[in-house]
Amino acid sequence: MRVVSWNVELGLNIDRAADALLEHQDLRGADVVLTQEMSVESSDRLAQRLGVTSMYDSAAPHPKTGQPFGNAIMSRHELRDPMHVLLPHVARVDGQPRSALFATVSIDGSDVLIGSVHIETVLLSLRRRVRQLQPIVDVVEGRAGPVVIGGDFNTASTRSRRAFERALAPSGLERLSGVDTETFRRFGRPFVLDHFFGQEVSVVKSGVTPIKQVSDHEPIWIELRDAGAGSRAVAPAEAEVEAGGT
Repeated sequence: MRVVSWNVELGLNIDRAADALLEHQDLRGADVVLTQEMSVESSDRLAQRLGVTSMYDSAAPHPKTGQPFGNAIMSRHELRDPMHVLLPHVARVDGQPRSALFATVSIDGSDVLIGSVHIETVLLSLRRRVRQLQPIVDVVEGRAGPVVIGGDFNTASTRSRRAFERALAPSGLERLSGVDTETFRRFGRPFVLDHFFGQEVSVVKSGVTPIKQVSDHEPIWIELRDAGAGSRAVAPAEAEVEAGGT
């Protein structure tokens, strides 16, 4: 199973994003595509271009666009049982309500719980951003079977990344993507903001693919196989991690 996650900035440049997802060797043919910062229209347009089914959720309109601002799950396989999860806390300055979207995808006879997530930026304290993860933990905790969650976690520091890993661990979620998958750059400095977490899957390889003139984030991708019930996820250090694609 190949999964792509991409924060497509404010749902703009959708046709360019679609071109990249259809043409780039790292991204094309993905079983599941997770997107963030999407509107209803941009989600529908991207799904149409990719020729896939999709599910969408939004917590609230974005103040800059006036359009719904949310997450989408797109798949070449059957999607069912959507769960729309509102995350707690809003930053006092330019705060944007955040959410997560979950659905079940059936691939080769296996049901996989998929999640598309967008956590608040550093405008919200780290303590409260960690609390935003609790509804995600509640969805996954005690669940058997494969789970894959991807998205923009806005981990602008190693401290926040480690805090998020600790917060997700009680539900059985382990890091799937590498710690060096830099997906965002500001003031000439790279940041690792986008991640995959999961359980009962093994990582074959993963990476980040530079795509120009589409978004302020680069897409991340991961290739997985079912590790079987009760098996742990393979740590990225044990898998082949690629930067910049194959």
